[in-house]
Amino acid sequence: MCVPAGRDGHPKTGSRQATHIRQADCPPGTTVPASDPAPSGPRLPGRSAPPADRRPYAHRARDLGRPIMSTVTDGRPVSVPARAFSPTSIGYELDLPAGVAAVPGPVCLTFHRHDPGMRWQENVVLLGTATAQGDDRLSVAIERALPDWRLPEDRRLRTRCFLRHGKQLRRRLQTEAARRAQRVPNVR
Repeated sequence: MCVPAGRDGHPKTGSRQATHIRQADCPPGTTVPASDPAPSGPRLPGRSAPPADRRPYAHRARDLGRPIMSTVTDGRPVSVPARAFSPTSIGYELDLPAGVAAVPGPVCLTFHRHDPGMRWQENVVLLGTATAQGDDRLSVAIERALPDWRLPEDRRLRTRCFLRHGKQLRRRLQTEAARRAQRVPNVR
């Protein structure tokens, strides 16, 4: 049996290389047609502009509890909750869990809270650069905040927020489906 070994793609350009086949499993010269051709036309801009000033987001994040720190270590993604954090003039100091090495480089800090049923949620996502401060402590300089999509605790505000985002996402879905020569899925 022939098994595709994987497909490489670039997330911004949408370009794709051919699927590779493990030769041990297939007759020589076996190829697999592309199952998902790249979309036509230019890539759409982001749903919302990133915040110009990260400081209000960083201030809001402090009330959401310990962040989840995401980074890449040895070529693999790692996401772990910080044991403790404290704000600094340029970002945060993080204490990492036992067994997680403090590795310098780009990091994503996700601060969030939600109710047990996920009826509401609040998120703040901050991107920055980490510097190791010992074996299990990072100093993170925040460079920017990502736009967030929160669902407020107040039911009326949550409904209004959800409907507003729904209109934006519906238009985007229609445009993306057209770029791929596909129908918009019918959700029932």
